[in-house]
Formats: sequence, C-alpha cells, structure tokens
Amino acid sequence: MNIPMVTPSIIAKPIEQLGIGHSILALETVASTNTYALDQLPSLDHGTLVLALDQSKGKGRLGREWHVPPGKSVSLSIVLKPTISSDTLTLLTQLTAAALCRSLKAYGDAKIKWPNDILMDGKKVAGILIESHFEQISLTGVVIGVGINTNLLPEDFSDELKEKASSLRDLSGNVIDPNPLIVDVIRQLNLLYYEWIESKDASLFIDICRKESILINKDVRVYSPDGTHKEARVTDINSFGELMVQYEGQQSPEPLRTLDFSVRGVNGYI
Repeated sequence: MNIPMVTPSIIAKPIEQLGIGHSILALETVASTNTYALDQLPSLDHGTLVLALDQSKGKGRLGREWHVPPGKSVSLSIVLKPTISSDTLTLLTQLTAAALCRSLKAYGDAKIKWPNDILMDGKKVAGILIESHFEQISLTGVVIGVGINTNLLPEDFSDELKEKASSLRDLSGNVIDPNPLIVDVIRQLNLLYYEWIESKDASLFIDICRKESILINKDVRVYSPDGTHKEARVTDINSFGELMVQYEGQQSPEPLRTLDFSVRGVNGYI
C-alpha cells in the first residue's frame, strides 16, 4: 500500500498568508529539523516552517533520539522570533500542546500528557520539543519541533515502545495523509500564538490543556533528573503552564518549575 508523502506544494497554498508557515523550507534528509533550524536561525525568517521528508536523528525531551522510516511520521520545526520575556518561554510548550491536541481530535480522542506529549488510548502519538537561542541575555529565536506518528505500524516500534506509543494509522485503521494534518496544525498554532501575543492572556490555551489533560486528578510518580521519584497527585495546571502536584505527606500542591521532571503513572506510562 502506498503511503502519502509530505508534499510542500500542497501544504504551502492554504497557509501562505499566515504569520506562521508563510515560508516553507523542505529538506530531503536531515538529522533533525530542530538542529537545522537552530543552526540556520540568523538566516531564517519568523514563521518559517522547516519540513523533513526523512529525519535520521529526531530529538526529544531529555536528550532522546529516534529514527522513523520516510512517510511514516511527520517531522517539522517552526521558527519564531517573538518579543517576549524569557520567563514566558515555557508557555510555548503548552500553547503548542493545545494546538496539536485540537488538530489531532479529528483522528481520535487526543489528550495532553504534560508537558509535551499527545496521547490517544493512553499511548503517545505525538511530541513537542521547544528550544531557544540567546545572545547574552537577549532572546534571538525559538524553534518549536513537532513529531507525529502518522503511519507507523506495530512492527515499527521496539518492544519497549509498543507499550507506550502508537500511531494515528494503527489506532484509526486508516492510512493518514500528512498534508492536511500539517496544514491544520499550523493553522491552530497560528491562531493561538497570535491571540496570545496580542492579548497576553495565556488562559486561551491553558484552559485547553486543563480540559484535555490526562494527568489532572491522577496519582503519579514524579521523576527527578537523577532518576529518583516521589508519589504525588496532580491537581491542576497553573497560569504559568506548570503542573501542580501534591506530594504524599504534604497538605498543599506545589508547581513543577522545570521541564526536567518526568511524570508517569503509578502502574506504568500513564
């Protein structure tokens, strides 16, 4: 069965008038769209969409890497050069999660696993990685990386990943055309981003993240960078996009102030 491929000419027309996606850079093969965008940041305009037909070393949170056969996933990065303070940068992860979740609702009951994963049927189908670049203390740009498992089959996943990851094709039973999906992701992201920039009101997307959270009101384990963990209950996502957790033995919740933490279910991935 033929798998529809990412086709820049199809994607370009519907988004050419948007602030995000007006310029598309399509790469046949690249190690990582995020790495490429960061390396080329000075020469790339705000809103540039970087697409990879084949990405050999995709980047994930906490330094994880992966490679997916061409045509079986979407790999893209978006260059932003916003005039925002560095303390609001973490909100971009929740903004992107809200936009991505909205788009993936067309394919199933998408939920958000804070901070940067989109799940269906309890399995990860998409992820987000946001990286920023500074010159001294001045923000020069942000790169939003998005990966979506579109047409992967169960045999494409390792035994370890089969327990916690899936694809839109596997869950829906249908071959996925990546082109309308990419267009809708860009449209949703463009809408939420410029609403936020103009209003300075993060509740526009934080409310989506709360509504679609798979973690709120669940007992979890919060893993620190050193691998140790604590038992906790997730109570909310605050206005700064931080997960509110109440650790065992404590009387009130506190925010996770860094994305270096990992949150997992008590009995598994979620």
